[in-house]
Amino acid sequence: MTKARLSLAIGMAVSVGATSAMAESEAGAIELGKGVLFTPVLDVNLLHDDNVIHTDENPTDSWMTELKPSFLLSAENGLSEYNLRYTLARGDYQDSDADNYTDHALEADASWEMNDRNRFSLAASYLDLHEARGTGYSQGFGQLLAEPDRYSQSDVHGTYRYGAETARGNLELEVGTRARDYDETKFVDGLEAEQLIRGRDYGTNYGAARFFYNTGGKTKLVAEVNHRQIGYDETVVDVASRDSAENKVLFGLTWEGTAKTTGSVKLGARSKKFDEPSREDFAAPAWEIGVMWEPKSYSTFEFTAASRFEEARGAGNFADVEVLSASWGHGWADRLSTDVTVYHQNMDYEGIDRTEDVSGAAVNANYEMRRWLTFTLGYATGSQDSTLAGYDYDRAVTTLGFRATL
Repeated sequence: MTKARLSLAIGMAVSVGATSAMAESEAGAIELGKGVLFTPVLDVNLLHDDNVIHTDENPTDSWMTELKPSFLLSAENGLSEYNLRYTLARGDYQDSDADNYTDHALEADASWEMNDRNRFSLAASYLDLHEARGTGYSQGFGQLLAEPDRYSQSDVHGTYRYGAETARGNLELEVGTRARDYDETKFVDGLEAEQLIRGRDYGTNYGAARFFYNTGGKTKLVAEVNHRQIGYDETVVDVASRDSAENKVLFGLTWEGTAKTTGSVKLGARSKKFDEPSREDFAAPAWEIGVMWEPKSYSTFEFTAASRFEEARGAGNFADVEVLSASWGHGWADRLSTDVTVYHQNMDYEGIDRTEDVSGAAVNANYEMRRWLTFTLGYATGSQDSTLAGYDYDRAVTTLGFRATL
């Protein structure tokens, strides 16, 4: 998550600068009574995409307008907090109507501080989203689809934390369940290609236990155990089941405000074990690193590195993924800021000779004309190199947009 093809990476890179800069302008809210606040936000973007279908031959370029209204209902009373957010995203391509989309996201969360030692939070979401042609399960043959793939994803999870904030030790337990279901893929007229996208729907039950030990000051040692149980809804004839169990153990530390840095470094091991003996089990090192350095109040550097498993899109057992990213946000004046992001991702598929390297960069300039109105100009470029023929492509997206709040 989730989670990462070139289009998604570029989309994230395009939005990173705009989101961080726009967040500096506090959105206005309407009080509905009894402590409930209503916060609406409107994002409008004009984009030029030079490779809409993510192909290495005869790419389609098009201008696109994206309208993204959202609202947040929130309330808190000091010991508890509640949030409900809805986001609608509508994208219209000038020269590629088949790629138009309408996405929905509904998210809710609540947290309760029962006393100094006991805290509990609950979160749920329902997403109705699209996979752009040439990404996800249509990677390498996006031109065969009559429209983007669509899927729905639901997630519910809760977290319980025991221990006072100032205590030597804190214990955190998390449990959740997630399900992803794809709509029927629509291919171009007369094409029979259902064999390319069989058996995609799956569910995941997951849990984690984390122990934090306060060494004094602002540094904590962390020990973490994660488990995921993945089960597919459909057993495809002549294809071995991909049902599996994943485990990950991490040890490390977190710190806040030490030498102008805040971060977390966790190292350990991870494994994936399949129910089907014909699929080979796998084990590898694991790492999750995130560091933010703020040498000045108006300048911030961030670095992240992570390893993870992803479910295979098409052939293969799964993908072993390694990600690196770095960003720099700088405020040049009270109303003007820029954000620069670079990233690299390696996906090594097990059970098939397939490796993909994704890399790119993005730069955004943000101008806060008013407290409630911010303009953004951005450019993002990325490339994918694959060992499979037809999976390579380059893509660049230029964005001009604004965010309006109350």
